[in-house]
Amino acid sequence: MRIVLAPAVWFVHFCAVYVLATVLCEQLVPTTAAATLAAFGAYAVAGVRDWRVWRGAPESQQGFLSFTHVVLCILSTVGTLWVAYPVFALPACA
Repeated sequence: MRIVLAPAVWFVHFCAVYVLATVLCEQLVPTTAAATLAAFGAYAVAGVRDWRVWRGAPESQQGFLSFTHVVLCILSTVGTLWVAYPVFALPACA
């Protein structure tokens, strides 16, 4: 179940940013910044926890799943940056 945590957080962030972009023009940047920081926090907590599990048992099935989740956390972080970048780079409601 935890292996889908990072992609699920990315999906919620993605939907939230694009829904907020249509609803909030003036407060889009602070709201997106808060949502992005919350997503990064979730990735950090989950990634560090699974990193420790993977380092403890790298050859087991549990270790493989933990490593996979760490990689998904990294990819989801990149995806979150990709989604949030236009909000910070382009003018709101242009």
